[in-house]
Amino acid sequence: MGRPPPPCRRTWPAALPEQIRAVAEVVAAAPAGITLDELAAAFTGRGAWKKRLPPIVESLEALGRVRISSDGESIGRVVS
Repeated sequence: MGRPPPPCRRTWPAALPEQIRAVAEVVAAAPAGITLDELAAAFTGRGAWKKRLPPIVESLEALGRVRISSDGESIGRVVS
């Protein structure tokens, strides 16, 4: 089992730039790697917003903002 969700859940933003920013902030605030399920638990929303998480995380990795573990299970911030 993973860690419990953060105590303060965020509302899933409507616009893509805010979604990307929110995901990056949650990953950056995690003290260690975070899974997609744990990341999803940090947000509340309606509709199919959870389907947008993987491409957002992959985009953040391509931009060098996060790192996905080799097994694909954990997402971590990139320390500069």
